[in-house]
Amino acid sequence: MDAGVVTAVAFLDLRKAFDSVSHLTLLQKLQAIGVDTAALFWFHSYLTARTQCARCDVECFADDTTVEASGKTAEEAVVSLNAGLERLGLELTALRLPINPAKTKVIIFVPLRSKKKGEHKTPVTMSGATIQEVNCVKHLQWDQQFKAVQRNATFGIAKFNRAKGGLNRQQRVILSNALVQPHFDYCSVVWSVAKESLRNKIAAIQQKALKALTDYQEHVTPELFTRLALPTCSSGGNRKKRSGCTRLRLKSRTSPTT
Repeated sequence: MDAGVVTAVAFLDLRKAFDSVSHLTLLQKLQAIGVDTAALFWFHSYLTARTQCARCDVECFADDTTVEASGKTAEEAVVSLNAGLERLGLELTALRLPINPAKTKVIIFVPLRSKKKGEHKTPVTMSGATIQEVNCVKHLQWDQQFKAVQRNATFGIAKFNRAKGGLNRQQRVILSNALVQPHFDYCSVVWSVAKESLRNKIAAIQQKALKALTDYQEHVTPELFTRLALPTCSSGGNRKKRSGCTRLRLKSRTSPTT
C-alpha cells in the first residue's frame, strides 16, 4: 500500500479440516520432501487406527488460510487473486479439504485517497462459489488484544494491592509503574486507535488502578489523573506522546531493528 498498489486478501475457512484431510496424501508429501522411512512409519502409526484421544481445554491449532494478491487497481488484484484461488482450490480438493463459503471472506485494501482504485466488476470466486466482500473480519479486530490488556492489568493491580502495604505515595507510584502501567503502555500506539467502546474498557481498569494507588474510594474523574500526571487511554494524550517518541526514535535511527 505504501507503493500505491491495491491488495485483495481472501480469508479462507476450511470445513472440518482436521477431520477430512487425507492422511495418505500427507504421508506422500512428507516422503516427497525427503522425510526418511523410519519417520514416515512413525507418522503412519500415529495417524492409523486411532480409537482413543485426549481432550483438554487448550485450543492450539489453526484451520484458517489467508491468500493475497496485489495490483495497480482492484480489478487487477481480484483477477490475480482469482487465479491463485483456482490453483489453491485444486490442491485443497486433492487433499479432501472443503472450503466453507459462508465463513470465507475477502477484503480489498486501497491506499488512502485512492478510492477509485477500489472499484472492480469481477467478483472474487473459488471453486465456482462467489466469496463475500466485507470491510472487516475477526482477524482484524481488537477484541482479543483488549481482553488481554484487561486481564494482565487486573492481575498487575492484584499484585500491587498485595505489596503496597506500608509504602508511601512515591514508593507506590514506583511499584505501580513496575506492575501495572506497562500493561497499558505496551503497543498502545497501535491499539489505542480502536473504537471508543473498547478504549473505555481499558479506561475503567485504569480508574481501578488509580483507586488502588491512592486508596481513593469516590468516583475517579479525569481531573484526578491530571493532578497526578497520569495518562488515560480515553484521553489519547498518552498515545500521542508515545507515538511522538516512536517517530523520534525512527527519525534518529535509535529504534530497535530486526
